[in-house]
Amino acid sequence: MMFTPKAELGYNVSNNTSLRFELTSNPIIPSLNMLSSNVTMLTRDIYKKGNPHLKSGNDTRVTLMLNHNSKYIDLMMRATYSYQSKAIYQYFYTDNNELILGYKNCKHVNSYGGFIMLQYKPFGNDLLSFSLVGAPQMEKVYNEDDVNKIFSVDNLFDIDFNYKNFNAHYHLVIPVYTANGSFKSSTENNNDFTASYRVNNWTFSASVFFIGKDAKYITKTNSSSFVNYYEERRIKDNNSMFAIGVEYNFNAGKNKSFTRRLNNRDTDSPTF
Repeated sequence: MMFTPKAELGYNVSNNTSLRFELTSNPIIPSLNMLSSNVTMLTRDIYKKGNPHLKSGNDTRVTLMLNHNSKYIDLMMRATYSYQSKAIYQYFYTDNNELILGYKNCKHVNSYGGFIMLQYKPFGNDLLSFSLVGAPQMEKVYNEDDVNKIFSVDNLFDIDFNYKNFNAHYHLVIPVYTANGSFKSSTENNNDFTASYRVNNWTFSASVFFIGKDAKYITKTNSSSFVNYYEERRIKDNNSMFAIGVEYNFNAGKNKSFTRRLNNRDTDSPTF
């Protein structure tokens, strides 16, 4: 059983502007992989090992949100502070003259940052819209003898065009690094365009992904690690990958459309 209390307090500043304060508390549960004492070889001289003595921590988060909606502008701003007690940290250490990549509970992690999403509709309708998202964040990991810091700014830029049955969408992300223990990983370098046309129940679409570039993913150790690790993976087949699609809507009743951006990250936490 998990205890996840949440408190919210909202206030309407005006008909189209609102403030909301949110306080949440969620457990930090080590995954089965983190708890396993099995040893796997990463390279000839470096091994990976779990830690069965890991303890569960807790993430207490305070968030202040501002929402403003009008004919031309939709704005959402958020400021967040997070305190993670007994956060789980991945690091390198030596054992019997061998290098081990393992896990431990650090003292705590402080992270604070913001989020801004701005959508501008120059004609006051859905004909054309520009969307910009930025999420700066500073994370500080406190260990017994040092403090690791990393600053990142997640971002995306979208352009949407809608005219009668025609739709065009452009999506751009500038890669930045996000923290993960002794490592930091780059976000996906999206640069995509999609166009679609609807005829009755049929929808025809064409898309180009990773325009003019390979899909690239980089993982490397941060400056405080005594092991220098760098991994760069490229998917060359994704360079300007072209896809076409044909859809037919069998639904004869009322249509409802939902759009959700998925966080494409797996987890092996033992949640039942």
